[in-house]
Amino acid sequence: DGNLCRCTGYRPILDAAKTFVCDKEKCPSSGLDVPPQRPEQEKDVKICSTTADVLKNLADEKVQEASFPEALKTQLEPLKVTGTKVTWYRPTDLATLLMLKKAEPKAKMVAGNTEVGIETKFKQCEYGTMISTSSVAELQELSIRNGVMTIGGAVTLSTLEHFLETQETNVRYQAMLDMLRWFASAQIRNVAVLAGNIATASPISDMNPVLMALDASLILASAGQAPREVPMKEFFKSYR
Repeated sequence: DGNLCRCTGYRPILDAAKTFVCDKEKCPSSGLDVPPQRPEQEKDVKICSTTADVLKNLADEKVQEASFPEALKTQLEPLKVTGTKVTWYRPTDLATLLMLKKAEPKAKMVAGNTEVGIETKFKQCEYGTMISTSSVAELQELSIRNGVMTIGGAVTLSTLEHFLETQETNVRYQAMLDMLRWFASAQIRNVAVLAGNIATASPISDMNPVLMALDASLILASAGQAPREVPMKEFFKSYR
């Protein structure tokens, strides 16, 4: 999980490739007229330890436990960052978030930024204003009351996954958990949120078919208006 891309490092990829090839000594690299040699006998070959060997050595080392930075324990404050091309807002409460969206109707809402990153890099989309939902306290709710699960718009997929793992086995919860485990990689799930996956409005988007089958509903909010509940099946009007 997560070792399929070279951006994570080549070692895991090489380790996996070694399991599919023949022994090195059976593959001479100096020509057909030269007897096969073991890796350490070939001058142009360097033997590297595997990931397992490195971790095994580290397991015996005593590591000093790092303390969590005190500066990061304080309550987050609203943030505004103004750049040459983009203005970034990070509100900490829902009311402020809704007011910002009303004042900047064309602003892009972002959480894990996984989809927006693709849009800006590969689709050449430009967003002059971005509003992050990651620090809005009201959107962090994750609870079950009277058999109804509430998932806040800023709850990450990893948080949801771990929460489901702690619940009593349930066909509905298991269906969500099974899909989440196939959802991207751990690195993506650590920052991506369920609301972002829904907002892509793609019928093939990982969780949307599952949520529709489970008769899930969305709570939508706008500044100056009462929240409204919309069934997932009515939320999607067309592809994206």
